[in-house]
Amino acid sequence: MDIIGCSMSWFSANWLICGLYFCPAFFALGICPAIFLESTKKHVLNLNFRIQLFMHSHCLLLIILTITLTFLNIRSAYMCMLPVLFYAAALIINLITQLHYNGHWFAIPIIMSQIMPFMYFTYVAEYLFFILIPVSGRNGSSTNPDLVISLVAILITILCSGFLIPLYFLFRKARSIITCFLAVTVVFIILAATPIGAPYTPQLAPQRYSIQHTNQINHNLDGSTRINESAIYVYQQDRHIETAEDVINRFGAIYEASIVCNDPSPCLQS
Repeated sequence: MDIIGCSMSWFSANWLICGLYFCPAFFALGICPAIFLESTKKHVLNLNFRIQLFMHSHCLLLIILTITLTFLNIRSAYMCMLPVLFYAAALIINLITQLHYNGHWFAIPIIMSQIMPFMYFTYVAEYLFFILIPVSGRNGSSTNPDLVISLVAILITILCSGFLIPLYFLFRKARSIITCFLAVTVVFIILAATPIGAPYTPQLAPQRYSIQHTNQINHNLDGSTRINESAIYVYQQDRHIETAEDVINRFGAIYEASIVCNDPSPCLQS
């Protein structure tokens, strides 16, 4: 989004995050397995067992990640453990009831077991975005806030839907269903390029800048004034300095702090 000049389009319209970052993550998580399953329809194992193997593989990766994070003393490792725990409970039910041999019935315990993790990670995502979105308007231009938001969306997608996306493969047109996520992403990108994706609104999400006025006065030995200069220093707090250029120009000339105030002692802030 930053490449096409639509960064922070979600700053005011938070709902754009769903289409800009979650839908591409859903698409990326499901398109490769969907293509693989459609290209191997004549495999020895039937579709149900291959779908279960995908879920077992995802479970194994989460277990490895949990062990690694625990070994590194990272407390957030429990987040990777939660979906594994509930998936293991569903797997035990399937093994006891032999549902994994009876057509698509194995999907019912898995769907039921993933309701609680899905709700929990949805809450975590909402809480993180509640914190990160306002902060992204004040952390300067050195970092790209879209990368932070997208990273959170990708992690939440993997944790909350890693065991649910393979169930789409039970449908005949699984690849078409997965491609719908990509279509939704394109629609949201178009919306982000319209005034709907404008990052700032006067009441909800205004653009903020830290502005300091300095006055530099140098005196001669006889007490007369040798230099009397003033300048306004604008400290950029987000990624869109160009949107405030007109406002900044109203205050006067813009100088670099290193040029006007090499020695901070004569600079008096007001």
